[in-house]
Amino acid sequence: MRPIPDPLPDKDPIWEPDILALAIELVKEGLHGVSIQQLLSLTKVRIRAIYQSVHHTAALSGPPIVGDAQFYLNARNGKDRSGFEWNLQGALFLHAYQSIQSAMDGYKVNRGWLLLNAYRAYRRWTRPLEPRKTPLLNINQGYSLLRMSNLCNPGEFGELALTYCENCNRRYLVSLKHELITQVCPIEAMEDYHRRRTQRVITARKVSKTPRTRA
Repeated sequence: MRPIPDPLPDKDPIWEPDILALAIELVKEGLHGVSIQQLLSLTKVRIRAIYQSVHHTAALSGPPIVGDAQFYLNARNGKDRSGFEWNLQGALFLHAYQSIQSAMDGYKVNRGWLLLNAYRAYRRWTRPLEPRKTPLLNINQGYSLLRMSNLCNPGEFGELALTYCENCNRRYLVSLKHELITQVCPIEAMEDYHRRRTQRVITARKVSKTPRTRA
């Protein structure tokens, strides 16, 4: 599918088939109708018809359920480290979007086209993780992340941004509302957590094997 320019050509018969094809592919990936309407300026009636044709059921109503910015930043508590994993998944998706956007070399492309191709690139990269319990983004979460970042609307202040760790060179998400120095790399945080946990187990085993002396 060729890149669709931004802004969308107004009722241009040359581009109408491309816009319709893009809408169909976004529906196949599960993007919510409200989001498709925002990205492609199609009517609700037409989006519902596409959804019915593709999924043979009525389109979902109401806003999609997605996490807020904080969802992708920190661990939930001392035992649940899933916040770090979601952070890395979000960073991988935004990196895919940013890479495709940069490859356009200044050519303004429709955000829906970028979203679809970034999400499919992200899914190709994460396919080896599917049999595991690693959390993976759906396309609605991906679009929500874009809107939280400044990638979707360059020049606007976002809540999240991509950065990279100088030690492991991995990309991760940071909050633009807090000092960067207070935000740790998820990979290093998880490695430190497992390192301390392993050390506690080793110490506990040593203690359990230490013979007790009778008084």
